Amino acid sequence: MEYVGIVILMAVAIYFVILYYKAKQGRLPRNGQVGIRTKAIMASDKIWQLIHKKYAWLFLVDAFLFVIVGIALFLIGSAFVTSQQVKSLSIIIEIIAIVAIILLTVIVAICADKDARNLK
Repeated sequence: MEYVGIVILMAVAIYFVILYYKAKQGRLPRNGQVGIRTKAIMASDKIWQLIHKKYAWLFLVDAFLFVIVGIALFLIGSAFVTSQQVKSLSIIIEIIAIVAIILLTVIVAICADKDARNLK
């Protein structure tokens, strides 16, 4: 069952890589589902594109962190890894990566919002 979670995490990582390329190329349309969405960033297509080009790297970093979480989940549930120390370390790595995703995204969103307000 944990393999389903790993597949989902890898699919999310691939999706974030796609978002990175779209944002970097200026092809990520303004929308209400994905991207850095604050009132200032959503104000216009121009601001949306400028901010997402500048902060596209966030999608790539998040993709990498999702892969790390997936690897840790694999090690936790793997029959090949029987060491409790490895499994415990994997849980710690998973928690650190998830916290990093959340903190980094919030910090970057705050910086991006500030930049967007300066562009108006």
